[in-house]
Amino acid sequence: MDNNFPNQVPGQMPQQAPGQYPYQPPMPPKGKAGCWGIVGSFIIPILGVILFFVMKNKVENTKPYLYAAIAGAVVSLICNYLILPQMMSAMGAQ
Repeated sequence: MDNNFPNQVPGQMPQQAPGQYPYQPPMPPKGKAGCWGIVGSFIIPILGVILFFVMKNKVENTKPYLYAAIAGAVVSLICNYLILPQMMSAMGAQ
């Protein structure tokens, strides 16, 4: 018999005071968002969105995946619609 519960009958659950919850062991610490996942999210933004939802239960903070995906999409749009057309016109291509 467990000394923490002196009134416990063998084979029974321990008595609990009203409002107390059964003991649950602490969860193992979750890791942080991985560097390669963040870099991949920046290069391929859809990967960041997928990692954000898939890793939600495995990683403590999944927001960096989403932030990198948004940043990658914004940089891609800026390059495609602002910088590249000006470079092409400066080179004489149409």
